[in-house]
This record gives sequence, C-alpha cells and structure tokens, in this order.
Amino acid sequence: MMHLIFTGVESTFKSSLAKAIGDALSREVCGEYAREYLDELDPKPSMHPFPKEHFEAIAQGQLLAQKNYGYYEEGQQIFDTDGLTLAIWGSDKFGVEDTQWLAPGGASFYLLCAPTNTYTEDKYRIDGRRREELHQKFMDLLEELGRPYLILREPIFEDRLYEALRIIKELGA
Repeated sequence: MMHLIFTGVESTFKSSLAKAIGDALSREVCGEYAREYLDELDPKPSMHPFPKEHFEAIAQGQLLAQKNYGYYEEGQQIFDTDGLTLAIWGSDKFGVEDTQWLAPGGASFYLLCAPTNTYTEDKYRIDGRRREELHQKFMDLLEELGRPYLILREPIFEDRLYEALRIIKELGA
C-alpha cells in the first residue's frame, strides 16, 4: 500500500491526472490547496510578484490538507502535489526553506509530470518559460531526498493517463 503523488511544474496535467487516477482506482484525492485558496480570495493578488503572505497561507493549508488525507500514515491516497512543490516554490520565489515541507509521509511513490506537453495559460500560472529549469529542480530534489519516482513524459493527456496507469499497475499500487 502506498500513496501516489503527482508532482511537477505548472501546466503538466497533474490535477487532471490525479482526479482521473483517483476515479479509476476508487481512491481519495487530496487536491492542490493553492488553487482552492486563490479561488476564494477577493480581490485576487498579483501573481507578479506573488505576495509572500499568501504563499505562507497556502503552505499551511497544503500541509493541513495532506495531514487530513492521511499523508503521514500508511494508505492509498492520491495527492495532487505535496510539500515538494512548496519547497521548490518557496526557495525559487522567496529564498525560504522549511523542513516540515519535506517531512516524509507514509510509503509514497511520485509521478513526476514532465513539461513535454503544450503549455496552457492560466490566471495563476507564471513560469511557462521556465518549465524545463524548474522540472530539473524537481528531479534534483527527488534524487537528493531519495524519494522513489518515475517521469510521465507523454505529451497528450490521454496518453499520459495510460502511461500513469501502466506504471501504477507495474508497481502493484
């Protein structure tokens, strides 16, 4: 039994994949807290530069959501991102690090979504031109932490979904 965590840079199908895999496997999905938080704000903050106080609130909310979905326990939940994203975002945008962002959860496997698909603009996305650079940071951090992962590379959503399902089946997850 292991959690599945979809991670990677923006606009790489993470949320759509997490939901589709959750439906296919009848598992709970812990969504990305950042979108939920930003959708509730009125007025919306500027994304250039993004206010640090909003990042801090998102980080707290993400960690709480993870806890509530059993991230730190054995289980079979699916996570649309986790503290790894917070660590890269915090370091990249604010030069801050927090050890709780990288605290290991229960047995987990990461599905790192590569930026091989066409980028889609979105009101919350700001790093479309840096996807390769940031993807490398995800790989480097996963390696440094010794977290198990495979990269999803298919450029079309349906193909990437099939690729993820094949990997999950091979893992016995």
